[in-house]
Amino acid sequence: MSDLFQELADNAPVMIWRSATDAQCDYFNKPWLAFTGRIMELELGMGWLEGVHPEDIDRCLDTYSTAFEKRIPFVMEYRLRRHDGAFRWILDNGRPFERDGARACMTSCAKRCLPIPRIRSRSKATRSSSMLAQSFRLV
Repeated sequence: MSDLFQELADNAPVMIWRSATDAQCDYFNKPWLAFTGRIMELELGMGWLEGVHPEDIDRCLDTYSTAFEKRIPFVMEYRLRRHDGAFRWILDNGRPFERDGARACMTSCAKRCLPIPRIRSRSKATRSSSMLAQSFRLV
C-alpha cells in the first residue's frame, strides 16, 4: 500500500475499507478502527462482519458478494457495532477499481461509510409528516 494512500485514507473524515482480489478485506482506515474499537487484525478477511448486526449480515454479504462478482458499484445500509457496543446505522458506498494495471475487472472494492442516525431519523420524520399532510388532503 502506498504511503500516500494510507496517509489520505487515515486522515479522511469517513470510514474506509478495501478488499483484495479474493474479495477478502485487506485494509481498514483509522476512523473505521476508532469507530469499531477493534484492531486491524480482527477486521481483516471477513472479520469485519463480527461487528455487523445479526439481522443485517445476510443482506450485507449478498449485496457485497453480488457487486464484487459483477464488478458493479453498491450502496447499502446496515448497523455496525460501535466501540461502546451500541449499533449505529452505516451508509456504505463501494465501487470496483483496478489494481496493478488489470483491465475490465474488479480487483478490489473501496468502501466509504458514514454514520447516519440523524439522516435516518430525519428521513422517517419527513415521511411521517408527508403521510400526515396527505391524510388531511383526503378529508
